Parts: sequence; structure tokens; C-alpha cells
Amino acid sequence: MFLNELKKGKSIVMILLLIMLLIIPLYNHVYYMSLYYIIVVLAFIPLTIFRIMRNDLLEKRFYDKWQKRRKKGQLFNIFGNGLRTIFSILVITFGTQFIVNGRTPSYILSELPKNVRVGLMFFLFVLGTIAGIVAWYENEKRFNKISLNLERK
Repeated sequence: MFLNELKKGKSIVMILLLIMLLIIPLYNHVYYMSLYYIIVVLAFIPLTIFRIMRNDLLEKRFYDKWQKRRKKGQLFNIFGNGLRTIFSILVITFGTQFIVNGRTPSYILSELPKNVRVGLMFFLFVLGTIAGIVAWYENEKRFNKISLNLERK
């Protein structure tokens, strides 16, 4: 019962975030408006609907994959999740800057002083490490919850 309520709450939050994405251009100038709406409408909305409708299938898929990945060890998974986080941050930041402000990644990096770039790289490394550690424990918690539910059935 509690899990169903939690899933409904997550679905509502995802729908509210999509509505916010659709409303943002009404209040802020977006440099590439058509590209913004193409990404939101063609990528985020279908993925959100798929996630809401196929949650049980995704939970089973996660359980199977995590069962294999956790055998590789904690350090391997922390490193992989950390790199994934760093890559995601860079893609989202550069993509947003390009779509909203029209700035390319090369322009952004050329305008930053060398010491700021080094500081940002260090910050991303620390953030990626923390995110990798948190992801390990969150995935373990999710795996244990699913395995407990499977044992009860």
C-alpha cells in the first residue's frame, strides 16, 4: 500500500516538473526556442509517460542488472556512477547554455580563466565521487527493498 502511494507521488512530481519545463519559456528568453520545445516534447514527455506506465518492468530490469553489477565490486560501481554524474552535469550545462543563451562549449571554456577551469574540474571530481558513493548506497537500498518484496510474494 505504501509503495503504491509513493509511486503515485513520484508520478505527480514528474508531471509537475514537465509542466514547469513547458512554462519556462513564457518567463525567460530562450535563444533556440524550437530546439527547446523539440527536446522537451519529443524526449522528456514520452520518457516520463513510459516511466510512469512501465514502473514495475523497470524495477525488475534494475533488480536483474544490479544483481550482476554489484558482483563487480563497490569501487568499480562508485567510479562508474561518478563518471556518469560528471558526464551528465557537463552535457546538461553545455546543452542548456547552448539552447538558452546560444553559447557553444568551446566559447564557454575559452572565456573561463585557467585557474577557474582547474577549480571546476576539481569540483566536478569531488562531486562525482560523492555522487558515486551515494548512488552505490541508494542502489543497494533499492535492490534490498525489491528483493524483500520478491521474498514476500
